[in-house]
Amino acid sequence: MRAASALAILCLAGCSNDITIVSDGHGVATRLVFVAGPPSAIAGGALLAPIRLAAVDSAGVTDKRFAGDVIISLRDNPTRTFLLGRDTARVVDGIATFEDLRVPAAGSGYTLTAITSGFAFVTSNRFDVVQSARLAFTGEPATFDAGVPIGPAVAVSVLDATGNPIASYSGPVTMSLAAGSPAGGSLTGTTTVDAVDGIATFSNLIVNPSGTGYMLRAGIRTFTPAISRPFASHDFVLLSGAD
Repeated sequence: MRAASALAILCLAGCSNDITIVSDGHGVATRLVFVAGPPSAIAGGALLAPIRLAAVDSAGVTDKRFAGDVIISLRDNPTRTFLLGRDTARVVDGIATFEDLRVPAAGSGYTLTAITSGFAFVTSNRFDVVQSARLAFTGEPATFDAGVPIGPAVAVSVLDATGNPIASYSGPVTMSLAAGSPAGGSLTGTTTVDAVDGIATFSNLIVNPSGTGYMLRAGIRTFTPAISRPFASHDFVLLSGAD
């Protein structure tokens, strides 16, 4: 592995990074572009989601005939650290993929830059690397009726080392039933939501069938998942009034 001028990125969500090589009107690649930038935040030292580059023409069509190497590094580097991992990738079928990049130091405002022979460099969106970042349930699920949305809404926060939400994180958080939940249980509703100011709110989660010992699992790519405390789902019983 080579260490390029860069930092190990704090990726909270799931984030996949794609760079594209754009071509002229005849389908020949003429430049690089990020088609999916790094996530807005990632835990210090965490493995970045794969970063990919594609070769496309001026119409945005991938030039699968393009062949060459793409080199990636840190451009904005507030801590003057190093980008760890393989900093050169071969373009295959118009795509160059970087799978093992890390940034070891915490900092705000990092960007990546990529270049290939004959083209101008391209710069990614900004991202933050947060030391000791973690996921936590800040609105735990409560006992509720099976088939009815959990209320109050379940909330998951991306926290820094001091326990404060990382407001810069606006990526997706995904919810599922955790291992150890009752067999045959299902979770429906909107199970992936984007965080707002570092907090993801799930307002329509439904668990079936009734049972005790359910637990939720909140996940962001590159983060250790958070597990909720156990809760129960009861059968809904409609009580009729006496005549």
